[in-house]
Amino acid sequence: MGIKVTPKTFNRACLFLQGIIKLFDSYGWIMQKGIGNANQAAFVFEGERLSFELKEPVTQVPAEITNLKRKDGYLWPTKEYAPSGLLEFTISGMYLTGLQACWKDTTKERLENRLPSIVQGFRQAFEYKKLETIKRKARDLAWKQKAKINQELLRLKEI
Repeated sequence: MGIKVTPKTFNRACLFLQGIIKLFDSYGWIMQKGIGNANQAAFVFEGERLSFELKEPVTQVPAEITNLKRKDGYLWPTKEYAPSGLLEFTISGMYLTGLQACWKDTTKERLENRLPSIVQGFRQAFEYKKLETIKRKARDLAWKQKAKINQELLRLKEI
């Protein structure tokens, strides 16, 4: 579903997501679950779909291998993942657009306090996607018209 957090931050992540869903709903941005194999949730507005991810970065730390673990003969992992307690909210697929598409907890400000910036980022991303859709449709139409003209020219040459 696009949510990757540890049990330590699960409740906070759920509260954040619940708040963002209610806030975005007031703008007409509706949350939908992933389509097909893409199990990523998204917000949809006027036919445009923006997938998102809420995750908690983790760090690798050396694993403690106890004598009990050594005795059983199993090869235990030498690394473990330690939760950071920080959340990161990202709009998927918007990296190369120049728009802000990622918001993270910092030492001074939590993700929950950055909601105005997140709303602005989603609004700009929806506008960008809409513009890209219009450009794509115009390109497709131009190709179809060019193909018809070429087809007509070929027909006229045969006459």
